[in-house]
Amino acid sequence: MENPEEAVRGFFAGRGVLVTGGSGFMGKVLIERLLREVPELGGVFLIVRPKTHRDGTCTSPEERMREAFALPLFEALRAQLPSFEDKVHVLTGDVALPNFGLSCSDQALLVERVSVVFNCAATVTFNEPLRTAFRMNVSSVMSLVELARRLPHLAAIVHVSTAFAHCDRAFIEEALYTATVDVEELRRTLEWLSDDQVAALTPALLKDRPNTYTFTKSLAEHVLATRASDLPVAILRPSIVGATLSQPFPGWTDNLSGPGGLYVAIGKGMLRSMRGNSDCVTDVIPVDLAVAHMIAVAWKTWKEASRRAAPTQR
Repeated sequence: MENPEEAVRGFFAGRGVLVTGGSGFMGKVLIERLLREVPELGGVFLIVRPKTHRDGTCTSPEERMREAFALPLFEALRAQLPSFEDKVHVLTGDVALPNFGLSCSDQALLVERVSVVFNCAATVTFNEPLRTAFRMNVSSVMSLVELARRLPHLAAIVHVSTAFAHCDRAFIEEALYTATVDVEELRRTLEWLSDDQVAALTPALLKDRPNTYTFTKSLAEHVLATRASDLPVAILRPSIVGATLSQPFPGWTDNLSGPGGLYVAIGKGMLRSMRGNSDCVTDVIPVDLAVAHMIAVAWKTWKEASRRAAPTQR
């Protein structure tokens, strides 16, 4: 019987992996896990935009990732594989732009080398203006599908959605749901409406949804369902993503959003008690478990797609 862990490692060995959102929380943990667990990985390709600071200075994509790789998160990987950064290819781009804002040469590099795609890029700001949220969470997925169709060796795409994408429903299944709006018509409309007009229209579009984040994440799923149904795609819906459980060590996080602020306040002794409802479920998943699922789902998606494509024997 096939050993699942060895099968997953064997699948990734030699493959080029594209990670969008690689500078983010989940993206960094994913990069570390892939390189540590699969030293034979063919390479990790990241699309990173320059970061402009309030004082007008700018940090290049390469410098942003060098700073990320200096974090304690990567210490175990560096001890195991000191030259791991040689396997990481940082490409200047912006997922909110057509073709991810990539140069022609960088697009050609991805077409030649990439066979697995992890789409972690998104804005997770709940009250993001709808135009911005749409560009980051929906238009980026449209560009992803266009790029994926150009990859001759495509084996799997794993899109990170959220367990709250369809929070307007009383019960959510592992199923795809029809969008509440015409996504393409909304895209065209957002191109010419003023900011004030978009703000006025937003409540009517959200209906029973609490924010633009859950709304646009649901639209992104619809884009994949309608534009990539023939591609090897999987959608992962993690709940609130929290600090690591054990990999590469317990308790690592790089932000205070979600439950992170509570963890720090409790750990520092600043928060000793708070009101809550004991009947409610704390929908938090450690980031290393979410990432492990992403990696396993990529392998399973490829395996199931290969099985469907195999000729039927008589």
